Amino acid sequence: MGNKLTLEHLAPYLPYGVLFISEMDKPYDEYGRQPIWTLNGISEMFGDYCLLTKQNSDAYDIVTCKPILHPLSELTKEIEHNGDTFVPILKWCDLPDWATVISKGYSNKHYYATFGIEDDIVTYKIPTDVNSMNYYTVQKLFSWHFDLHGLIDKNLAVDINTLKGGQDE
Repeated sequence: MGNKLTLEHLAPYLPYGVLFISEMDKPYDEYGRQPIWTLNGISEMFGDYCLLTKQNSDAYDIVTCKPILHPLSELTKEIEHNGDTFVPILKWCDLPDWATVISKGYSNKHYYATFGIEDDIVTYKIPTDVNSMNYYTVQKLFSWHFDLHGLIDKNLAVDINTLKGGQDE
């Protein structure tokens, strides 16, 4: 999948309305910000793939776009997604409210959460390598807009944290 944003990178996010910015939106708005759009569809136009939006009924050439994603390191931190605030690894475990979180973090190529449930201690792990994740985990992380392809490190996506404090969605 190389150093270019491709349809294969974006297709898994399509059902989940991932946000993106485009360098086609220059100049920026009156506050010096790039507009943020919701990815509603992908279409092939004149041999190139374009991202489609409903907000402005426009099409953006895929090579000018960057999805806005969470880095995997945020699995153990509180995030906001679709108006809901939660710690992804805790929500992923889907435990009852009365389960006690003993610890959460990163260790040995896994993000983990350890819980006390009555007299038992249970640890759930999510591997850092997408090829080691099960289908349910991959789907859940795509739905929460996590970067499973390493796009942020390749400068093909934007870390959502770099936009906080001044960007409107």
